[in-house]
Formats: sequence, structure tokens, C-alpha cells
Amino acid sequence: ICTTREAMRAKLGRTLSRPLEVRLYTRAHYLEAYQHRFGFATVGFYDGAIHVVSAKRPRNELYALVVHEYVHALFKEATGSHQPFFLNEGIADRAEEAARGRKQLSREEWRRLVDALRGDEWLPLESLVQGFSGLAGARALLAYLESRAAVELIETRQPEAIPAFLEACAAGVGWRSALSSATGWDTRELELALQAEVRSRFADDPLASPADPRL
Repeated sequence: ICTTREAMRAKLGRTLSRPLEVRLYTRAHYLEAYQHRFGFATVGFYDGAIHVVSAKRPRNELYALVVHEYVHALFKEATGSHQPFFLNEGIADRAEEAARGRKQLSREEWRRLVDALRGDEWLPLESLVQGFSGLAGARALLAYLESRAAVELIETRQPEAIPAFLEACAAGVGWRSALSSATGWDTRELELALQAEVRSRFADDPLASPADPRL
């Protein structure tokens, strides 16, 4: 946990103000205790303590899971809430993937996002503010992917924006105002910027119906 603390101090500009309990489980014990807590499969969560499945996991993978949940703890302490959930999960997922050595979304992941846009399956970010609990399967995976892509876009365009957002929230600023002041975007503007970024990475769909020249 000390390594995690220092890594997140460097990345997010803050650490927790209190000690944090970490509870490790075998897969069987975790499922027995928590399989009905969420609407989709998990391997860890934060509820004031970090809970993660640890049995038979390589050291680096366990570290990545702890990083993910530690970010949730930082987010909760700064904002006083788990919301907006898409930022909470996006920041945590980005940190976890970086701990695994994957600092950017792959082309395949960007392809999944453009397919969601073209197939009218895109989930509005505003619908992901309160949580992902009503989602399952592919829609839950898409919610996580959109969230991580939104945070990657913010960090790419404005590297200090996420620490500034958390600092503003910790100072008592509401998350919507903090997001706007840190990034220059509200939720809808962030979504539009993300959609534009997704589209810019791929040529127009050659199978799409041509536009009517009379329009």
C-alpha cells in the first residue's frame, strides 16, 4: 500500500489523510461474501476498506487491483461521494491499466467505441453519473470503456486537470463546477469532445448510407 500511496501522490497529487485497511480474499470466499453486491462480476471494491481477490494472482496484478481501489478511496475522500461514477471509474481504470503497463487505450478499444457510436449503442455520460448498477454484460463493459476514454482524453489534452478537479472538490466545490473549471467542459461538452476524438481515429464507415444530396 505504501508503493500505491506514493504512486498516486505522483499521479493525482494527493494521498489519503488516514490509514487504509486492505482485505485479501480467495476467489471462493470473495464470491461467497459479495457475489450479489453488484449487478456484474467484480474482483474488488472499496467501502471504507479495500477488498480484493488475491489468491494465485501475480504480484503486479494484485498491485494493479489495489491501485484501482485506492483511487476510489481518494475520489471518495476528495468529493465526499462516489459520483460522478464515470469519472470515478475512469480515473481508477486509467491508474490500474497504467500499473499493468498499458497507459493508453488500444486501437481495438477505440474501435469498440466507434462501433458503439455508429450502432447507436453509445451510453450518454450523464446516464453514468449515478452508477453502473443497472447495466450488465456488454453495456457494463462499454460504460467502463467510455469512462476510461473520457479520462484519457482529459489527461491527454490537459495533464493537470484531474489533480485540479480532485483538489477543487476537496476544497468544497461541487463536482460539476470543479469539472468545468479544471477542464473547460461540462459533462455534455466532454462527451461531445470524446465522440469527436473517437470519430477522428477512423475513416467514415464505407457501408453507411450516403447522405441525400437534396438535404
